[in-house]
Amino acid sequence: MAHGRLWVVLGCALALAGCGDDDGPIEVDAGTDAGELDAGEGDAGRPRVPACDATSAEVYETPGDLPEYSEEEAGRVVRCAAPTSLSAARIQELAELRDYDGETLTSSSQVRLFSFRTPRANGAGGLSSALLFVPDPAPSGPIPLVVVGHPTTGLGDVCAPSRMMEEDSSLTDTHRMLMPLLGSGHAVVMPDYVGLGTDGTVGFLNAREAGTTILDAARAAFALAPEGLLDGQVFLVGHSQGGNAVLSAQAIARTYAAELDVKGVATLAPPWFNVRPLSDLGLASTRATGAIENFAAMWAIGQQATTVSDAAAFDVLAAEQREELRALYDTQCIDGLAEAVAAVAPTVGELFSDTTLRSFRCTSFGTCPTDPWGALLDAFRAEPDPDGAPIWFHLGSLDNRSPMEPIACDSVRPYMAEGLPVEACTYEQTHNLMALEPMAWVREWIAALADGGDAPSCDASLLPSCGMDMDGGVTTDAGMDDAGMDGGVPAG
Repeated sequence: MAHGRLWVVLGCALALAGCGDDDGPIEVDAGTDAGELDAGEGDAGRPRVPACDATSAEVYETPGDLPEYSEEEAGRVVRCAAPTSLSAARIQELAELRDYDGETLTSSSQVRLFSFRTPRANGAGGLSSALLFVPDPAPSGPIPLVVVGHPTTGLGDVCAPSRMMEEDSSLTDTHRMLMPLLGSGHAVVMPDYVGLGTDGTVGFLNAREAGTTILDAARAAFALAPEGLLDGQVFLVGHSQGGNAVLSAQAIARTYAAELDVKGVATLAPPWFNVRPLSDLGLASTRATGAIENFAAMWAIGQQATTVSDAAAFDVLAAEQREELRALYDTQCIDGLAEAVAAVAPTVGELFSDTTLRSFRCTSFGTCPTDPWGALLDAFRAEPDPDGAPIWFHLGSLDNRSPMEPIACDSVRPYMAEGLPVEACTYEQTHNLMALEPMAWVREWIAALADGGDAPSCDASLLPSCGMDMDGGVTTDAGMDDAGMDGGVPAG
């Protein structure tokens, strides 16, 4: 089997983003100077939202009196807290801490924590928390909404970015993407993802669940934002795990949330490649636990939660270590998580349950009478909507977490050959700095498309050809062997 390159491709996927600097967390002040962020009142067709007087703790709780979940409930604001203020000076400070060296950021933001309803992948109702940022002072006219898909922070509720904004320092890549948008006056909503911070277990990298959460966050933001602030246009921007989330949203936006006017998708360093070879872990019970094994465990926990039940989420782990591992995943965010997991479960056989490994083996050999894990691996990437919003992939040639070559050869080049609305921008940059490097382009892109213009140009010269006819012909051999990523396990 030509599966060797996956050990390289996924070897650092655990750290898909969010780990890094130990600089201070976001600190916000009570929003007394910036004026009151006015919640929607249901007039002019705007959905009603509750009074924004909940405590932060209440926002994350699921009320006991919620109606039965239905499509009409998707994107409904459940609870919201009083607004706080994030000053331009603090935004600039946070941006510079995360290596920003662009033009001075001059806009402040009002920040509102809220929760909204959105479905799990199995159709059950779920709850996601989120942060809505609106420019302060208000702009002179309506502006677009930017939905940000944040990179990986962990599985535990303590790892939800809306909680970590006040308490944690491991949001480097999230800040790299977010602060330039806030400081240049954009309206931004950033969901935590359903089950991260709220009840349940987050469906880590489940395409369907991530896509609906992104779109329902936009719906909720339109209800919650001050009347007249937003012009109806939506831009989706995500890095790493969040890059996958916004791609998944593009695939379903026209059918799931047809009322949203999604103008474009910018996906920064997404791990958007074939992951079916993960099933080969079923053949490697003595293999040492490292980044790829932890990535596989996080992914398996998330899929079990979304497709079976939250109660069964951790059944994929070995029985003897299960409770200790569960406690670890509940409390340890992405920084140092792989090493901590390896200390508890040093090998694949000690990390995964026998049942899970048997299922992986039959998936690998193609001998399963039914193959739910194979179906989930195949569904890792949602097929882009050919009539949906155009997509710009931003890829780094020095990225060893979302490597350019397999993404280009598994996804970007084939999409282009099929005539899908896909473009690519390439950079000589690492994975973490891909959260920052494209942001000047992203801001220019939002402004251009919002005004009905063309996207700014970018350099695609580093994109591999993958053995494909550059005029859109048929691939000669763009399989895994030729992606140049075969063999070996990366350090760290």
